[in-house]
Amino acid sequence: KAVSQVRASHPDAKVSVDILADDFIDAGAYADFSLVRGSTIFCPSELEVMRIWNPTSVADWARDTAGKHGIHVAVKLGEKGSIVCNARSGDLLHVPICQVEAIDTTGAGDAFSGGLLSGLTAGEPPEIAAAMGAVSASYVVEAHGALNTARPSAAERHRRLNTVVSSIEKI
Repeated sequence: KAVSQVRASHPDAKVSVDILADDFIDAGAYADFSLVRGSTIFCPSELEVMRIWNPTSVADWARDTAGKHGIHVAVKLGEKGSIVCNARSGDLLHVPICQVEAIDTTGAGDAFSGGLLSGLTAGEPPEIAAAMGAVSASYVVEAHGALNTARPSAAERHRRLNTVVSSIEKI
């Protein structure tokens, strides 16, 4: 319902859907994908995908989900990066993390999502948007507590982005 409400008032908005599938949530409510209808990108974690859909291959699940529902998919793999499927092209890619010394991972997922959505809003394809998310998360994990995150220069952000983008691999 929320996605359709956003689309009604802002038809060109980029809508990202992230879920919570822990022991306190009825994960079965997500199984039919009704929650993601009309969204731009669906961003579950690998753990959530395994808990709810239990596929043989997370990569194949991402490709199937993107194709079947016409939305981009970015599966968050934690320190392994993300698997991204571009719904338009069908390309399935591995986007690595930005390698830094991690001090505290609190807020890394939120930073990834923020960078991802920022990239999509700027018109970037989902794999580049996911690389932007990886860069955002890299700054958060370098600090103790998300509120102590560095405010890097544009040049530093672009250097990290170029490093991540150059390491994207087709699956």
